[in-house]
Amino acid sequence: IKDKKLTLRIYEEVKKVPYGVVVKVEKKLKKEPPPPLHSLTTLQREANKLFGYPASKSLAIAQRLYEHYKVISYPRTDSQYLAESNKPLVKEVLKKLGKEELIPAVDKVDKRVFNDRKLTDHHAIIPLATPPKGLTPEEKNIYHLIWRRFVGAFMGDYIYEVTTALVKVENYTFVSRGKTDIDLGWKSLYKETKEENKLPPLQKGEKVKKVKTLMEEKKTQPPPRYSEGMLLKKMEKLGLGTPATRAQ
Repeated sequence: IKDKKLTLRIYEEVKKVPYGVVVKVEKKLKKEPPPPLHSLTTLQREANKLFGYPASKSLAIAQRLYEHYKVISYPRTDSQYLAESNKPLVKEVLKKLGKEELIPAVDKVDKRVFNDRKLTDHHAIIPLATPPKGLTPEEKNIYHLIWRRFVGAFMGDYIYEVTTALVKVENYTFVSRGKTDIDLGWKSLYKETKEENKLPPLQKGEKVKKVKTLMEEKKTQPPPRYSEGMLLKKMEKLGLGTPATRAQ
């Protein structure tokens, strides 16, 4: 609200009232499929976001995992898909990774994984074997990002319920939104994901206690400066460079 006098009036009216009444509760079940496999650019972006690695460092590590350790596929790729003919390879890799229970899913996943039409010169980056002991922490981190995108691609959808509640306090209606996990699916691999706001069970007509009334003054912020990850995304969108040259 941009009018400070109006804000104060609402604040004073609401402040006096100890209870609110739930006037509407709406629940929606939502599903989120696994994210696509990694291209070099998406790998660099995720590594920059999570670990602060410059794009050149992620590329160098991925190249080492490919050339020296031979535990990932060719990394200088802009594709996030595999060929239909890669299904036997994928089953073999899942077996090597100790994920045999996911093998039946290989024949069931749709075109979000195996899509000949969206292939470029090379397919998406995937693990090819378990890494040897003695990897540096940075090498482990990059390998893990590739590993979990690959394994997650054959896991179930992330299923959650979004609850929207409208609560009337005096003459004003306030909205509350919450999220409840039903089945984590592929998201169980993403430990750094923050737990989102959860609402208690609510019924229409229910009286709820108002704990406190707050009035906050805020200012809009300009868009943040580019991180390397954001810059890579923009370059990819504009067709600037190739996966192998954007880091430089």
